[in-house]
Amino acid sequence: MSTEKITSYQNEAKFGFAEIVEYLKKLPQNSCVLEIGCGSGFLLNKLKNKFPSLRFIGVEPSNVYFNYSSIQNFKNSFKIIKNNYENIKFDEKFDFIFSVNVLEHTKNEKLILKKIYHDLKKNAESVILCPNYSFPFESHFHIPIIINKKISYFLFKKYITNQEQVRGYKGLWDSINFVRHKSLKNNAIQVGFEVSSDFNITSRMVERLFSDPAFRKRNRIFLLINKFVRLVYIMKILKLKVFKYKLPYMKLILKKF
Repeated sequence: MSTEKITSYQNEAKFGFAEIVEYLKKLPQNSCVLEIGCGSGFLLNKLKNKFPSLRFIGVEPSNVYFNYSSIQNFKNSFKIIKNNYENIKFDEKFDFIFSVNVLEHTKNEKLILKKIYHDLKKNAESVILCPNYSFPFESHFHIPIIINKKISYFLFKKYITNQEQVRGYKGLWDSINFVRHKSLKNNAIQVGFEVSSDFNITSRMVERLFSDPAFRKRNRIFLLINKFVRLVYIMKILKLKVFKYKLPYMKLILKKF
């Protein structure tokens, strides 16, 4: 495993930790926390070290966690289930459920939201962090979105195919669901959640550019945004509700009553 890959996972875990930690501080001892799409397990390991009195479960359909856990000497103090989240029936309800950069890889976002609602305890919360495809940019391949996914693929097919081969992620494009902030929020409300959006996430993503070189390399679009938002009149425009739902990244907080 390359040092660059490890550093990337560590930085992703650091980002996720910063966005999730405040919610876990409110949980009583022995609360159970679920991460949907835990990937390498770096974030779960970091959270377990911070909150040893909480119980953590991760769901991951790929082998990525099992490939890295032994090398990283994880303490196996959390449980990993190798399966797709929508296929699992749990024996208990959760005190908190979260996902980081996962929902855009699910085929049916409303189905996932319904399952999260089912799997949460009453008065519990869930946090979703992922790209917002209302902004015309595809962050995995760093290409503009031209009208929709189908047309974008037609225009960039050669580049997309090459990137999948070079990076070893065959089928990545097909796995991407162009999830949009407004529709995701509306679907969550229809499921039964009380929903709030943390629009300041974009500012924190911009700040991350200066502390995470690998992230800066992958997400140059945020550098362009940073140049614009320095202008006062642009900042005033972005405060309008209609523009907030067009920002490139989103954080939704779902509350079950």
